[in-house]
Amino acid sequence: MASTSSPRSNRWAATAAGALLAVLVVTILWFAAYAPETVPSHIGIDGTIDGRSSKSGLLFVVGPLALLISGGLLLAPLHEAIPLHAWPAPFVFNGAFWIAEDRTDFLRKEMIEYLHILSGLSSALFSSALWMSWFESTGRTVPSTIPPMVFASLAALLAAATVRHYLRLRPSEWSPDESTESD
Repeated sequence: MASTSSPRSNRWAATAAGALLAVLVVTILWFAAYAPETVPSHIGIDGTIDGRSSKSGLLFVVGPLALLISGGLLLAPLHEAIPLHAWPAPFVFNGAFWIAEDRTDFLRKEMIEYLHILSGLSSALFSSALWMSWFESTGRTVPSTIPPMVFASLAALLAAATVRHYLRLRPSEWSPDESTESD
């Protein structure tokens, strides 16, 4: 049974997300410097190119969007500004219990860790899409098995994080006899 008496640090998620955000920034810069002027704008799940775009057009849309999503999920002011009842799954299922038990510290810590994981996965998704686009635009063929493997891996990690946090937030994992100290 997981204990909430001393909520664990979520630094590992923030560190991993920060590292993946740095990889994303380097990928965007690399793409801007080395991709040809016409690049694939969409690569289908089977590895076929479904559309092309100018490099600057793609970067104008993907660059800010990727940085906004991946970087925004790491921002502490965002975490504090969002009311606890408005957080995404898996927190909607048992969030009311933790709020009623006056354990909002534990609930918020779990949610922040989840957002950091989402940030890292978003960075990995955008980075891998840009790298696949770069490979295809420079004449290197991305094997047809790579896109589904990359995206299935990221989806599996997201599903694992969601299940992990859902299980951590089950009310049966905590009893009122436990200490309410936080670290």
